[in-house]
Amino acid sequence: MERLLKRLDERLSIHSVFYEDNQIEVNARLSSVGASCPRCACYSSRRHGTYIRTWMDIPEGETAVSVRLSMPKWFCDNDACGQKVFAERLDWLPVYQRRSARLDAQIRSLAFSLSALETEKICSAFGIRISHDAVLRLVYHTEVDTGISPFCRDR
Repeated sequence: MERLLKRLDERLSIHSVFYEDNQIEVNARLSSVGASCPRCACYSSRRHGTYIRTWMDIPEGETAVSVRLSMPKWFCDNDACGQKVFAERLDWLPVYQRRSARLDAQIRSLAFSLSALETEKICSAFGIRISHDAVLRLVYHTEVDTGISPFCRDR
């Protein structure tokens, strides 16, 4: 499990792992010395505190994986910036998302091959909790190349 999280970010460290029925809950911590403000891009190393962010990751076989990540918050030292306290942004975990980007990629590949209802059933079999409505939202928010379609003929 630690190797999987280290692939996401080298600063992640696992504190505890709990195994329940069909659930693995990982408590991890992000250790960083500073971050850039998302509003003004000013780098800050003055820590404000921490908060817990919970998200789902790729399942281990048929067992769902849930990660509780303790992340630092920082003070923005730029007086002209309206953001006084901010949390560090992670490339692999989109803002306000409860699923990792790599889990979304797997769900998206299923959704483009199957219907939303079938995708929901397969995800449920692998321990991924997602509704067919959430699958549809994921598909609708996916950027699609509007180039030449293989289904249209030039006349």
